[in-house]
Amino acid sequence: MPDVVSVSQAVASRHSCRDFLPKVPDFALIRELLEKAARGSASDGNAQPWRVYVLSGDAKDGLVAEMKKDSSNPPMSEYHNYPDQAAFSSVVYKDEGLTAKTKERMAGFKNTVYGARRKVCGEMLYKAIGVPKSDLKGKLSQLAKNAEFFGAPVGIIVTVDRMFDRCGWGNVGMFLSTFALLCEEAGLSTCFQGYFGMYQHVVRRVVTQISDDEAVWCGVAVGYSNTDHPINQWRTERAAVDEFATFLQAKL
Repeated sequence: MPDVVSVSQAVASRHSCRDFLPKVPDFALIRELLEKAARGSASDGNAQPWRVYVLSGDAKDGLVAEMKKDSSNPPMSEYHNYPDQAAFSSVVYKDEGLTAKTKERMAGFKNTVYGARRKVCGEMLYKAIGVPKSDLKGKLSQLAKNAEFFGAPVGIIVTVDRMFDRCGWGNVGMFLSTFALLCEEAGLSTCFQGYFGMYQHVVRRVVTQISDDEAVWCGVAVGYSNTDHPINQWRTERAAVDEFATFLQAKL
């Protein structure tokens, strides 16, 4: 039986696993966890705008092979994986001034607290596996492991129906978070990978079941963690509650 028996324990133990054991989870278990996640996740109006494509065996190996050999010019997501990265879509509001201001802020992402957090996260990751800041080749080698689902025996491609805006994407995020916690309870680990959104053209070429009405959001690596690997032994820093929460009681 897994050690995780409560929601709090699942939340505390969950992290982005980047090295997996070859042991293959039972597909019936993955199906059960997806069913539970869909049942328990909040969804505005019960729209449930998510679709998932669960790959293992030859199906996963075929996608991995295509991802590894793809040599197209800089990959581009259908959405902004990070605010300052190019994307096929664009942020537009009816208020032109708000649109211009938001795009200016997006371009300066690296100079924000969010960009600083991302930088520290990357530094901690590479330090854990002994890759110096100056070792660009080593960093790119680790990045390329995304294409292999970090060795996980199960890879999931997540899509969102294009008709949905931010609210719908938030619903899909809640579904994925619920799925990740259920995986922890079942003794499985996960890693959510925007990398597959960046290479959505390769994903579409292989997983032909994905329709044009769906935006490829991310991949999810699922399997049993190789807990002995250094890359699975570090944890990100998180902001204190007072940095993101405002508690109001008096009349406004």
